Amino acid sequence: MKIYQLAVSKVSGLALLALCSTNIYAASITGTVNINGTVSVSATSIDFYSDASQACGLGTLNSVGCFGINAPKSGSFNSLLLGYQTGNLIKDLTGGPVTGNVSISEFMTFANGVKFDLTRILAGTGVGGCVASQLTVPGYMCTPTSSPFTLQNSAAGPDGLASNAGVFFNLELLGYTGLASTGTSNYTGAFSTQSAGMNIKGILDTISSGGNVVAAYSANFNGAPNNPIPEPATLGTLGIGL
Repeated sequence: MKIYQLAVSKVSGLALLALCSTNIYAASITGTVNINGTVSVSATSIDFYSDASQACGLGTLNSVGCFGINAPKSGSFNSLLLGYQTGNLIKDLTGGPVTGNVSISEFMTFANGVKFDLTRILAGTGVGGCVASQLTVPGYMCTPTSSPFTLQNSAAGPDGLASNAGVFFNLELLGYTGLASTGTSNYTGAFSTQSAGMNIKGILDTISSGGNVVAAYSANFNGAPNNPIPEPATLGTLGIGL
């Protein structure tokens, strides 16, 4: 009888332990996702526009914007529908294009409940300062001082000068579902605008004069779980299981 009771006790404890183990890491996420949208960049803001036809925002600064989902997608993002969907939202960045550590909770939310907190804006990787004499040179790449943007001119146009430029910047984020305290995953986000409609000189002249550069963008996000820390209540339940 005692042996039977001991066996039942062990089985019950192991079952509870298994149950707890499945909950500890349930909030972290995996997989990749690609998005697209429209952005407006000025000297003091990165305004992620909304799409009025999709009824997901007003397209004005400090109004939450929206984005569409592109293929490929995997892991925690598999359930997302391609294209625009209510619930795919992104916050604007204000205060000037800065780099370094930041803290913006729920910077992005996805229609299936996945959230991204923004933790860092990486510095651009082009030649620092953007040399004035090179701003129309085909293929020239640079980063304005203290900027997150890498700017790269297109190939030569009919006049021998670059007629267009691409814009790139990178972020670090924490991805999760539910509460961040129940576990997160490190993610990197790479944003790119393949065609700004003007070369680097045009971009810098527009922004320095108080204007905005508006262009379509795409972005991809990649990451992996980073050993999330269980909540205190979960730890207590785990102790009971043991």
